[in-house]
Amino acid sequence: MAQNPATKRQTGELIDYTPSAAVTAGDVIVLGTALVGVVQRSVAANVLTTLDIHGAYNMPKDSSDVAIGVALYWDADGSPVTGTALSGAITTTSTGNPFAGWALEAAGAGVTDVDVDLRSADSTTISGDSIGANATNQP
Repeated sequence: MAQNPATKRQTGELIDYTPSAAVTAGDVIVLGTALVGVVQRSVAANVLTTLDIHGAYNMPKDSSDVAIGVALYWDADGSPVTGTALSGAITTTSTGNPFAGWALEAAGAGVTDVDVDLRSADSTTISGDSIGANATNQP
């Protein structure tokens, strides 16, 4: 029996996203438990927009001392150095936070933001399932 063919829908950098509540361009969204993306266009609830899941972004950070090249995580209820407490921030703390990407610069504890190479889609694990170049489809 022949397999049904796959058909390409998107490049994989921007993906379709329909929020259940209004979102603002620049909002960081976590889909499921591991896919971190950034909203590209402000929309009301239940209106199609896009999430960017790859790219370099300047993001608010918590008081973590960030070294260039380290893994960074999105803490949805983290407190940025400046801004609204518990509104979300990049952190170096992996426990309970999904992988977001890699630090593109050093940013000390008192620095308010950090450049991030957004790469959660490239993580080798998403929700406990192995994905990546060596993953195989086992019957």
